[in-house]
Amino acid sequence: MTRNPMDFSIISTSHLSGDQTRQIRELTSLCCLHDQIRLSYPLPEENEAGDASEAKSLSCHWLALKKDGAPAAVLGLSYYEDSLAECTAFTHPDFRRQGLFSRLLDQALETCEDRDILFPVSGSCPDTDAVLKALEAELVSRELQMEARLTGAGAEKSGFFLDQSDSPSDGLTTWTLYRSDTGCGSSDHGHPVCFGSCQTSLLSDTRVCLHHVEILAPLRGQGYGKVLAELLFAALYEKGIRSVILQVSGDNEAALSLYKKTGFRITETLSYYLY
Repeated sequence: MTRNPMDFSIISTSHLSGDQTRQIRELTSLCCLHDQIRLSYPLPEENEAGDASEAKSLSCHWLALKKDGAPAAVLGLSYYEDSLAECTAFTHPDFRRQGLFSRLLDQALETCEDRDILFPVSGSCPDTDAVLKALEAELVSRELQMEARLTGAGAEKSGFFLDQSDSPSDGLTTWTLYRSDTGCGSSDHGHPVCFGSCQTSLLSDTRVCLHHVEILAPLRGQGYGKVLAELLFAALYEKGIRSVILQVSGDNEAALSLYKKTGFRITETLSYYLY
């Protein structure tokens, strides 16, 4: 049954309560399941006691509440810099096309001053597409999430090895590719020479995220990226890791080619629209 959007009360807050956090998590999960998408909402983290703590980025939230106090729609803004804010919004499937998103966005825009608004969109949802078209938002970039499943296959690369360096302060592990023999790429004295590096961060006991894959500029296009990936996969597998994910720009053809060659497949497309 269609309702008047004025039947819903609108509240705004920069500090979500534990109940609000739980309700928003339930709403976003329902929407993602209904629309067959993956998109996160900027919720504060929870501590060990289950209490909501402040979000890492400065965020403000607008909620359209039903009479029972549960949110029918929610919109959040994350302020990244003086000229930009990222907007994430979810509306319960039963309450769409009733003007709730417009009411929330109008209130949110009053706080944005001259900031541009960036909308992240996962996959393709007809309701979301219709909203973006009405806003005349412009597609500015696409990011792809990719995943590789590790099988423990051998990665014997004569003369090459990885050096591992952990950084407890930021949770990153740096892996550096060296060649230790006296062949191509080694110094005159046979000392190890760096060919490239990457970083990983632990997502779970069996899953990591891959960051900052880089081969030294004079050595690119010669297959060393593949060597780095294969040695990394072998090292991670020995540590119990069975899945590696990463994000890459949709227009980075060189990186996409490398990742596909090393076993990554696209699992999600995230588009960004500017308003």
